[in-house]
Amino acid sequence: MVDYKTYGLLGEKISKSISPQIYNALFQELKIPAVYMPFAVSREKFITALPILREHFAGFTVAAPYRLDIVAHLDQ
Repeated sequence: MVDYKTYGLLGEKISKSISPQIYNALFQELKIPAVYMPFAVSREKFITALPILREHFAGFTVAAPYRLDIVAHLDQ
């Protein structure tokens, strides 16, 4: 059984983002067992959701308008 890693796109208005198609195509082409999924998160829930997201995701991209909000929570 292959252990897939989960990556995500977090933001408010992300339904038109092509990032999931790009990343998933790259994962498939490079035979990387991973999936990249979009997650629409409201501003009110964004910061409170971070501990859960960090626990269950290998990583995520943060879209506008949360890019400045995430800075204080980065590891590096």
